[in-house]
Amino acid sequence: MKKNSYDNLADLFIEDIFLLIKDFIEIDKKKEKEVGKIRKQLSKEAKSDNADEWFFNSNFERIQKYGGVRDSRIHFQNAMFTYLFALYEKHINELIKFSIKSDKSIRKRYLDLYLRYLKKDNKDISAAFLNLSKQKQTEHMLDFLRNVKYEMEDLKREQFLFKVPEKTFWFFKDLKFHFTEIRARRNLIVHRNNIFDNEYVEKMNQIEISKKANNPKATFNNYVKNGLYPKINNFDDFLKKEYKVVCNFSYFYHTFNILLRLYLTISNQVAMSPSIINMTSVKLNNLFLNQHQGFNFLMDGLDLLNHYERNYPDVLKNDSIEAVIFLKGNKLITINIWLSHFEDSIKSIKSKKLKNFWLKFCNVITKEKETLVKFFKEKKEPIYKIIVALSENRISDCTKLIKQVDVYAQMREWPLFFELFKNKTFSDAFDSQLKKSSKK
Repeated sequence: MKKNSYDNLADLFIEDIFLLIKDFIEIDKKKEKEVGKIRKQLSKEAKSDNADEWFFNSNFERIQKYGGVRDSRIHFQNAMFTYLFALYEKHINELIKFSIKSDKSIRKRYLDLYLRYLKKDNKDISAAFLNLSKQKQTEHMLDFLRNVKYEMEDLKREQFLFKVPEKTFWFFKDLKFHFTEIRARRNLIVHRNNIFDNEYVEKMNQIEISKKANNPKATFNNYVKNGLYPKINNFDDFLKKEYKVVCNFSYFYHTFNILLRLYLTISNQVAMSPSIINMTSVKLNNLFLNQHQGFNFLMDGLDLLNHYERNYPDVLKNDSIEAVIFLKGNKLITINIWLSHFEDSIKSIKSKKLKNFWLKFCNVITKEKETLVKFFKEKKEPIYKIIVALSENRISDCTKLIKQVDVYAQMREWPLFFELFKNKTFSDAFDSQLKKSSKK
């Protein structure tokens, strides 16, 4: 499937944030080991030392050493979180600028926001502006993108400019809470004392229930339950004592997931390209396979594919082979990865409630796999039979079937085939078939 400019912009964004999360996981694990090693050493020394000497004489240097390593980890986590948000802002602004320049309807809506900004500032469009070419007018208006941004809340601005339907844009009922909180926490770290303060509490207390938003209290409780907040009862409790801002992996991935989905939702509204979602899902699969951080990566990859199918059904109605393979094919492969690792992973889960949840989910996706396999088996084209064979790890059958397919060079970039091309026999068979197909 030929990539358009929106695909290329999305590729750059996806590449940047996936490199960032890989670095976060790898470096944070090393820092966690350092903290654990010193904690263990201190614990051992505390038992062997005289109690008075431990608490009043030599304790300070030891605890200071432990505190330094621990604080270094916290600073690292917070820095990675703020950079993640900066990457999102950079790429979303590049997407907006490109869209305004290349899409007349988006440029017109941006002009509406620009005029609103001028009116609020008691200004009119100058005669010099009216005499400029359309291109120069656009460039002039883009100089004020930062100012225009504040004429609408960020999420409303994006939804308005790209004309994203309500149901598609507000994919989480607590998205407004999430985005407000992410930005408020980022401001705490970058501009203030890295402690939850009155300004943060006021901002969060302003969130109200609406058609687009869940009850903020329920979302707050989920943050406490999932470790994104300390164990407090409400926002005002942040002011009763000093709570440091900490962005551990759970919070970092929470932010990563929200910002990734936001960008993809906005980009897909203009790109309408399943390749963006497909590539993202594959990267989430690989993150699971390489990092073993739990099933959330796979779950979120499946959710992205399902979300796209629900909101852009016409892409599949066109019966494009690429679209079907990118969406349904990748979903089948993702489920297969999930099921192949499920049995070993479920053994490590101690919580009975959590274990039951994953068991039920496993039953759901097993049925979905059966439906997808049936769907592909009913198709006559050999390319679809490859999907079934791949989902069942029958690599030799994939090699035989590729000899029946009219292939083209771009298929090498299909994420679906990434693993297959690691097999030399399949790769050689593909190259041989490519030569035959190009002669037709």
